[in-house]
Amino acid sequence: MPDHRIPFLTPWLLPWASLSGMAVAAETAPVEPLAPLVVEASKQGHTLDEMPASVTVLEADTLDENRIHGLSRLSQRVPGLSFQPIGQSNLQPPVMRGLSAGPTSFSSSAVLLVDGVPTLSGFGFDDSLVGVEAVEVLRGPQSSLFGRNAQAGVINVVTRVPGDVLRADASLEMGERQRQALRLALDGPLVAGVLYGGVAGDFTRQDGYIDNTHTGSDENARERVSGRASVRWTPGESTDITLRVSRREYDDGGSDWGPLIGPRYTVASGTESFDRSAIDAVSLNVTHAITPTLTLEAVTADSRVRDRVRQDTDFMPADVVRLARDYTLDKLSQEIRLSGQWRGADWLAGVYADHDDNALRFSFKNPMREGTVQAAMDNRAVAAFSHWRVPLATHWSLSAGARVERTRAQIRSMLDGQREADWTRFSPTLALHHQASDHRSAYASLAQGYRAGGYNAFSPQANALFDAYAPEGVLSAEIGLRQQWPQYQASLAIALYYMDVDDMQVQQILADSGSAYITNAAKASSSGLEVEGSYGVAPGWRLQGSLAFNRTRFRDYTLGDANYDGNHNPFAPDVQGSLGLRYSHAQDWYLQASVLGSSRIYLDPANVNESPGYTLLNLVGGWFIGDAELGFYVNNATDREYDAVGFASGTTVLYSPPREAGIRLSYHY
Repeated sequence: MPDHRIPFLTPWLLPWASLSGMAVAAETAPVEPLAPLVVEASKQGHTLDEMPASVTVLEADTLDENRIHGLSRLSQRVPGLSFQPIGQSNLQPPVMRGLSAGPTSFSSSAVLLVDGVPTLSGFGFDDSLVGVEAVEVLRGPQSSLFGRNAQAGVINVVTRVPGDVLRADASLEMGERQRQALRLALDGPLVAGVLYGGVAGDFTRQDGYIDNTHTGSDENARERVSGRASVRWTPGESTDITLRVSRREYDDGGSDWGPLIGPRYTVASGTESFDRSAIDAVSLNVTHAITPTLTLEAVTADSRVRDRVRQDTDFMPADVVRLARDYTLDKLSQEIRLSGQWRGADWLAGVYADHDDNALRFSFKNPMREGTVQAAMDNRAVAAFSHWRVPLATHWSLSAGARVERTRAQIRSMLDGQREADWTRFSPTLALHHQASDHRSAYASLAQGYRAGGYNAFSPQANALFDAYAPEGVLSAEIGLRQQWPQYQASLAIALYYMDVDDMQVQQILADSGSAYITNAAKASSSGLEVEGSYGVAPGWRLQGSLAFNRTRFRDYTLGDANYDGNHNPFAPDVQGSLGLRYSHAQDWYLQASVLGSSRIYLDPANVNESPGYTLLNLVGGWFIGDAELGFYVNNATDREYDAVGFASGTTVLYSPPREAGIRLSYHY
């Protein structure tokens, strides 16, 4: 039998088990209660306590304190969220509550929204989080509000809204392997009371940690630059218009890959590997209050992901095995919605449409063959949705919503001409919410979500496996509880859920070319428990943490002679969590230690190749000098190794990063 012991739980499970007791016993001075957190992703201005769902909100200060300067680092604080280990900057598919999507489906198991700009694929699923107000993570199916691919949840990035107050932030980091990072954000009034503007950007470069013994250079250097700008116009008290543009560029070396046999962090590649990808986006947000209780909102978004990758996969001087991607993914979307109140109920109704135009070019070489395959994918969707929150009695409310969405997928391939398929999905949600007091709430919900169907872009039509694959459906039941103890600076949130997955999309790799195909060959179930909270242990001391248990297993999954029933879904950890302790000495200095952990994950449906479980220790500290701060950081202080051995169908090793230390100088105005 496999050994399922989770050694990293021992150091920090007991403190969380006794959190409630500690809060009752603590004798700390009462503090001023914080203003309620408004969850922008609710689309109705609901506060966190009013949300009948499992939600984590990380505000700008929290992101900065924990050095969360990219989406992949959100898993440090968000239970039930991780990312597939790929080792490429522009490709990091999310894993939420055990559900994930293969990159070749050009879909994701969760939706990323940045100021209303949607990303529904693992390609371009990234943001530098510079100039950000908050990040909201909604777990569980959200398809009734957000449509396809929100089957496991939504990550909503809310950037700063420029206003009458001038704000400025700047930071400079220097660290090991010649790391240099500069982050800037500035926003404020252009014409008082009418016109406002903001800019934000970052630049990061760092030498790689993989040595190329053939060229004498490092193989996986990283260089990224991003920027965003916004102009906000308020022509009247009832109208708010914001135009935003952003761009993110990568100029990276090779992936974090190496050979199965040989010294660690060493390759001898004679073929240059690189990732020169870019993400562009522009959005227009218009809000108009028709009456005090009726609001019209419209979001227009246009985005482009340019994925340019070449990777040597034999790791030898001769050009024997390599792959390359040249993808352009364009998305245009429009959402219009009305929201208001009627007889004590909050309501929302809207329409949505989008158009994806993807140009794909995949090249490969191996000892048996060399080739290039091209395809064009044209996907369209239209939807109508509504959501209501109705008070039932004192402290009780009922939330109900539904979305009808029709999608059409079309593919034009050099292999087999043009094909087309369409689907219509109904995604309802129903939730009961109980607000026992200002600081305690509970909910129970039922929801359906789905991931879009589509075509395999690079597979021959002659094989019946490569017909269109259908949408993947999820039915979820969840109960949750939130509790705050303001006098003890403590909070706790618990969610328990079960999800049934039908027509599950699973990915297989073709051995001769390395290309992959998707089929609806499985069913699965996902169940779990999520806990997160914080506690003011003593004056100046703060404990914060999260813990997620998940069990995602295949049912009825056979492929040829292989039977995967009961196996783990790839990339889904059974347990993950974090625990951080921070001490702040007045406004003089601070020190924080964080322990992050995950159980092992499997890299394939056969559960043969795996990445081991790990426990990481991160340290940060700093001194305040007026509005400036001088600090330090240490990532992976114990230099823990957790390489994914057997990545890419058992052919490579995906290296985990080594320990890294550095210093930081920042300024806030």
